[in-house]
Amino acid sequence: MLPTSTPSTSSDDDISSIPTARTHSSKTSNRNRTAPKAGSITEYTLVGKVLAVLLIVLLFFNYMKAMITGPALSPDSDSSTIGASTATITSTRYTSSSTAFFNQRSHPLPNFTYVIRASSSGKFLASNSGIVTLVGPRSGKNPGIYWKCIEIKGWLHFQNTASGCFLGHNFWDDIVCTASVADGWERVTTRHVPEGGYYLLLTHWERLWKVGIKGGKLAKLGEGETGGFAFTGEEEGDVIAWEFFKI
Repeated sequence: MLPTSTPSTSSDDDISSIPTARTHSSKTSNRNRTAPKAGSITEYTLVGKVLAVLLIVLLFFNYMKAMITGPALSPDSDSSTIGASTATITSTRYTSSSTAFFNQRSHPLPNFTYVIRASSSGKFLASNSGIVTLVGPRSGKNPGIYWKCIEIKGWLHFQNTASGCFLGHNFWDDIVCTASVADGWERVTTRHVPEGGYYLLLTHWERLWKVGIKGGKLAKLGEGETGGFAFTGEEEGDVIAWEFFKI
C-alpha cells in the first residue's frame, strides 16, 4: 500500500507571502526615487536668491545712471557737445526788425511762443545742442532762443522750437534742454518780481527753486525759498529776473 502524501501548509504560506514582500519592496523603491532631496531644494533656493540680488543691483545702477545723466536726448540732439561746459551760438545775423518783439512784453501764457531775456543784461535764454546759456542780443535771429509755452497738468513747460526739447534741469541742478517729453524735471512756474520781470521756478522735490547762476552756469538755486532775501542779477549765486516777449 502506497503511503498517503500530505500537502505541506508551510509551502502555501511561503508562496502567499512572496507577492506581499515584492509589492512592499516596489513601493519603497518608488518612494526613494521620487522623494526630493533637501540638498537640491536648498541649492535651488540659493540660486534664486542670487539671481534676485543681481536683478536688484542692475535696476539700481540703471536708476542711478538715469538720475545722473538726466532724461534721454532727442534724436536730433548733438550728443558730442553735451559734455561741454559752455556754448556759443554762432549766428550773427541782426537787423533792426529783430527788436520788433520788444514791444510784446507779457506774462507767459500757454500756446504762445516767446523769447526769454535776462532783465539785468538783456541777454537771451538759448539752447544749443541741449546746453542752455545766455547769448547776446545780436543772436536775435537764432532759432535756439525761441520757446513755445505749453501747459500740462497745470504746469508750464517751455519747448525749444529748434530742437523740440523741453527746458528743465538735470541731476546736478544745471539747466538743460534735453528731454523730448515733458515730465517732472521740466515743470516750470513764474513769479512776478516787484522791481520788474519774473522769476523762473523749477521743482525741487516738494519745493520750488529759482533759476540763477551757480558754478558759472545756469542752475536752479534754493536761495530765498523760505521767503528770505535773494540777490537778483547774473553774478555767482544771483537769481535772475526774466522778461518774456511774445512772438
